[in-house]
Amino acid sequence: MQEKSKENVDANDELEGGGSTGAYGRDAALYEDAVAFAKAAGCASAARLQRGLGIGYSHAARLIELLERNGVIGPKREGHVLREVLDR
Repeated sequence: MQEKSKENVDANDELEGGGSTGAYGRDAALYEDAVAFAKAAGCASAARLQRGLGIGYSHAARLIELLERNGVIGPKREGHVLREVLDR
């Protein structure tokens, strides 16, 4: 069995344990929707994910953290809420 490095976080693993629904399929689909939403918009924030995906703030914030860890969006910049999409 191969171990996952901390740098290569699997969104399914991260969301499954703490997801608001506890449903593996819904959480995995939400992550994929968040990736698509961010890429289409060219930027992302927790508030945008909330409105665009119809989810709560804590779930949106967790998705933002995963998107950053997986290299989809950049880090938070001082004074800016929106995150730049790195992987288009």
